[in-house]
Amino acid sequence: MARHAGASGVVFASRVGEGGELHPPGLVVATRLRGGAACPQDIGWRLSGQKGSLAEGVVAARHFNEVQISGDLVIKTAATSVLRGEMFFYSRMPARAASADIADLFPRLLSSSDDKDKEGRPHSTSRNGTPPVLSAPPNRRRPAREAVAARAGNVSSMTLQRVSGVTFSHLVTRLHSSEGDPASLLPEAEVDLGANYLPKLRKRYSTHESLYTRYSTHESLYTSLCPTAPQMHAKICSELELYMASRRFRHARARVIHGDPVFSNVLLTDAPSVFLLDMRGEVGSTLTLQGDMLYDLSKVYQSLLGYDFIILNQPLNERDAEILEELRGEFAAFVAAEYADEGVEMHDVVKLTASHYFGIVPLHQNQSHRLAYLETCKALLSSLPP
Repeated sequence: MARHAGASGVVFASRVGEGGELHPPGLVVATRLRGGAACPQDIGWRLSGQKGSLAEGVVAARHFNEVQISGDLVIKTAATSVLRGEMFFYSRMPARAASADIADLFPRLLSSSDDKDKEGRPHSTSRNGTPPVLSAPPNRRRPAREAVAARAGNVSSMTLQRVSGVTFSHLVTRLHSSEGDPASLLPEAEVDLGANYLPKLRKRYSTHESLYTRYSTHESLYTSLCPTAPQMHAKICSELELYMASRRFRHARARVIHGDPVFSNVLLTDAPSVFLLDMRGEVGSTLTLQGDMLYDLSKVYQSLLGYDFIILNQPLNERDAEILEELRGEFAAFVAAEYADEGVEMHDVVKLTASHYFGIVPLHQNQSHRLAYLETCKALLSSLPP
């Protein structure tokens, strides 16, 4: 079942090892990125100071984020509204907390512009159990970019451990079994588990309705393959309304969810070890590690439908499609086995994944990517029971 993936990955210096090639179990999730490729804004992070081709093994990013790599450090800078959830996530994983049982899955937070008077407070553990501090490492001054961010009220920055690896697979089960952070644990009634579903989708569609309409009536083969965007939107809203009204959320077991575990947010290092990136840490406007387990499952399914092929402009040949189909079968069996006690049903995962594909259209600039997302959404909606 193995396929080959060329050198690549995402920020945090994701790259292959000495052999130059990786054999992941079935899914090509990375490819060598060349200068001028159409996908950089679609992945997630921009490298400051880069001109021409990107450094090998690094994928650039969306327009609202910036990343600076300095030696073994990675400095992420963005509007506070963008980073607040991820910063909260890191801050709730001190070595002494129950959530330390999953701290090794994430890069270490070394410092942040939100530290203020919290210098020295441990936020996560190193692999040998030693808690890092929020001040910069010995003999190293805090990066100038982070210092500037600290003085700006609407900009935040984090300095993180640089991790070498390649984007790879899914590990949500361990997250969903974590005890989380007792200090920030909220009763289910205080967490609006539907906030990241229907309200978010309706707002995005309302804001970008003309864009959706343009692509649903584009003069290409696509127009004969897919219903119009308004029809798709209405169908998704109907499915989400039913999901929410029936309270199909699964929250009790999940004291921790990632929030966006697509394969491009998972690294397998040369060690080997695994790191998860770009956690959400927020449901609606509530900062929390909690959430709907099905949100994570549906984001994994998003990758199993070829999302990573789309964003990396990787051709999906016949054998790749067969492998993805096999993996989706394995994933459905995995969900049935691991989440049976919670009553998780695969058709719920499918409808949530359809909403993700529909909702990400305005977030990406590449026209072919947008059309691919809408086609995938259409296929998912047509597979749902009437």
